[in-house]
Amino acid sequence: MIKNRLIKKIIKLDFSNIEKKVMDFILLNRFKIYLLVVIAFILRFISSLPYLNLIITNFITILILVILSMYIFRPHIKRFLFISITLFPLMFLFTLLQRDEVAEMLGNLAYAILLVGVIVIFKEMLKDEKNN
Repeated sequence: MIKNRLIKKIIKLDFSNIEKKVMDFILLNRFKIYLLVVIAFILRFISSLPYLNLIITNFITILILVILSMYIFRPHIKRFLFISITLFPLMFLFTLLQRDEVAEMLGNLAYAILLVGVIVIFKEMLKDEKNN
């Protein structure tokens, strides 16, 4: 029963327009993508400078880029929660594979994304409260 519903949902998905949707997304958000790439290069450069490389590690660079991309592209709140919740099983998988450093990085990333989602929720609540 559940398997049949899942197969029907998969069949309903339209994969023929994926390239067009991706190209439309890129064209609509090209300046945001450029901005994110420039910020990534700047962070990478800063992380290679002496003494600053002790503070801005590769993980901090990735964390800043993920948080900035979520702030720049402003996905729906459900996507924040979905991304953070899907990182938790990946953490468990890497823990079983005894790759604790990767699991720790994914856990920190999941909690940071969850924190950004909560901040966005509070921000929207304050905005709604001001409007009422």
